[in-house]
Parts: sequence; structure tokens; C-alpha cells
Amino acid sequence: METLRRSYIRFRGGAALQAELNRGSERVALVGATPGGAQCSRLGVFVKRHDLINGMPSYEKDGDPSVMMWYSGGWKVGDAKQLGRKGCGISCPDDAFAPETATRAWRVNLPAGGGWCDAPDVRCIAGAALSEELKRAAARVALVGKAPKGAQDASAWMGVFSKCDEEVNGHPSYELEGNGEVMLWHAADCWYVGNAEDAGEQVGFLSVRDGALLPQSISRVWRVKPKEGDAKKKKKEKKKGKDDWVDAAEVRLLAERPTASRVYDAATSSWVETATLIVFEDSGPPGRGSRVSAAA
Repeated sequence: METLRRSYIRFRGGAALQAELNRGSERVALVGATPGGAQCSRLGVFVKRHDLINGMPSYEKDGDPSVMMWYSGGWKVGDAKQLGRKGCGISCPDDAFAPETATRAWRVNLPAGGGWCDAPDVRCIAGAALSEELKRAAARVALVGKAPKGAQDASAWMGVFSKCDEEVNGHPSYELEGNGEVMLWHAADCWYVGNAEDAGEQVGFLSVRDGALLPQSISRVWRVKPKEGDAKKKKKEKKKGKDDWVDAAEVRLLAERPTASRVYDAATSSWVETATLIVFEDSGPPGRGSRVSAAA
């Protein structure tokens, strides 16, 4: 019945169609885990554009105009140069007047010609649902681990980060505790750790190519800038289409989680008060183990 109603409204046009189009939110977010992390860099916050595409609303990724969302026989997310076409990286075969009201499953185009795959965890949210999702952002996150061989020492850029009041490009932002000149933010298709004065820009000392709305949802591998001695080599690789980064598989982002009022230590058969403890949970890439760390 809903499909018939939408078809009738499209056929009739006029005020009825305009009313449906106006109901769409000015800001939506594509969130959730994709199979194997495929196309996850295209997730994130999208802002409605003034232009209709194929008679339907279109959206631009907040902070990254090279990625857009539009309707073409279903909702599409892809490169701006594909705008209005069927080619894309993420799609939803739903004829809803707004992406946040789509009820059918979203799908992602797998790399290396793997074809299309359902992404049941992916959903498009807006309004109150988006506000509630942003409230789930961890109050603190911790970046731990060490840089690999061939990368610069990243220790000065790691540690515990506290959530800031201001969003950056529609995502939560964080400040390194004890050093307000270092921040964590999202820009374009990456999360970055870098100088606070660069917050919101596509530059930093560490990065991870992931469009996750919240840092604790990041599923890809972090990267670090290469050593100065390897800079020329990396520049040559960049000209060949390779990123100017070194994968840092041991770098992990841990998210603070609420703690119980007391913890039982089986080794000493005693209770430990947790008032001075902050517990962080590893929420990194699946399949690489999970651990809980505590810091005083």
C-alpha cells in the first residue's frame, strides 16, 4: 500500500509531492558496520542540498563535497561525479521520499569486483534518532599502541582524549588530556589526530579512513606518518596512487565505558573500589581480539 501511495503522489505531483519532499530532514547520517568494512569511508553525516536530483532531495557529506547521496531508482551514496546516476558504492532499493524513512536494507559494493552485499547494520537516521546516536559518543577515548617500523614516533599524539562540547563536521571531537593543542576529529572520509588549529581539516599525524559517526565505532586500521627519511619514497608512492601513510596495526582506540561501583579481585580475594579508575574497552576491528584496560 505504501508503494502505491508513493507512486500516486509522484504521478499527481504538485503540492502533495512538495509536502512529502519538505518532510525530509536537513541533516541525515548513514551509520552502522558494513561487511568487512567495505565502503565504510562513505558513511557519516550528510547535509541536504538546494538542488533536487531526479526530482528528489540530494545530500552532500558534511565536510566532504566529493561524496553525495541522491535518488536514482533507489537511494545512492557515491562520488559527486556520479551524481544522478545508478553507479555508487552504497545503495538502498527503496522509493521513500527521504533516505531516513527508507525501510529496505542498505547494500554495499564489495571491493575487487566482489559484487553487492546486504549491510543489515547500516541505517540512515535523522532528527531525534541522530541526536540520540551522537549522545552515545564516549566521554573519553584512549589511543594506545606503538607506531610500526618506518613510521614516526606517535607517542606524543596518543593518550586519553576527552570529548569536546563542539562537533566538527557533524561528528564528535576530542581533546588530548593534558595537552589541549592536540585533538581528534573527523574530516572527509577519515578520523584524524593532529594539531588543534587544524581541527576539521584533512591533515594530521595519525589517521584512519573510516566514516564512523562515533570514534568507538571505528573498524579500520590506524595509520601514522612515515619517518622523515622515507618522505621522498612516500612521495613517489603517492604519485602512483598510494597514500602517504604507514599502517599501524598495533594502534588501538579504546572507549571509556561505565564501571561498576566495585570490582572483585580474584587474585587477592578482595573488593577494589573503582572511584579513581577509568575503564576503556577495545572496540577496534573485529577479529583482532578485545581487551579492557584500566587507568588511574
